[in-house]
Amino acid sequence: MRPTLLVHGYLATPGLMHPMRRALRQRGRDVYLVPELGPLVLGDVRRHAEELDRAVERVRAVTGVDTVDVVGASQGGLIALWWATHGGWSRLGRLVAVGTPFRGSPAARFGRVVLGPVSEGIRQLVPGDPLLEELARQPFERPVVSVSMRGDLVCPPDACVLPGMQSIVVDGSFGPLTHQLLMLDRRAADAVLAGLEGTC
Repeated sequence: MRPTLLVHGYLATPGLMHPMRRALRQRGRDVYLVPELGPLVLGDVRRHAEELDRAVERVRAVTGVDTVDVVGASQGGLIALWWATHGGWSRLGRLVAVGTPFRGSPAARFGRVVLGPVSEGIRQLVPGDPLLEELARQPFERPVVSVSMRGDLVCPPDACVLPGMQSIVVDGSFGPLTHQLLMLDRRAADAVLAGLEGTC
């Protein structure tokens, strides 16, 4: 079984991935965290993808494997897909993105007002951003699965999938905290596992 590397997202830290890591470990997966993606992942997705590349290489060195499965949460899914489409496919088994705004997040328009002057990352989450448009044109060389949750106001399901991706939408409560709770949700963990194992 391939090891799994978890990638946190915008304004997050590796610690926020612990519930998902625990859930996947309970299901028999060998799980690793990206140690850090700059301060709170505020920077350019492309720069964070370089940091992810180094984390992938560390996991490969520790485990002796050729390919690694990657699970990206929110913006972490964008970082993972950028990494994959810019030299990572040969080292990737499967990619599962959880609540990732591949088509942009409506909430990013408001966040840009506050954080835009200090964060390239928030600008890249706005629908129509050139980085998102470029990602949408890239072909997939490995399976890519999008897991999203109904009621997620930050990243609604229709913003989380691109042509060629498999989509899993799980039930959730409607509210502003639904997005933040995705990493704690057992249904989301089950969907991630199904995406990793190709049973969805």
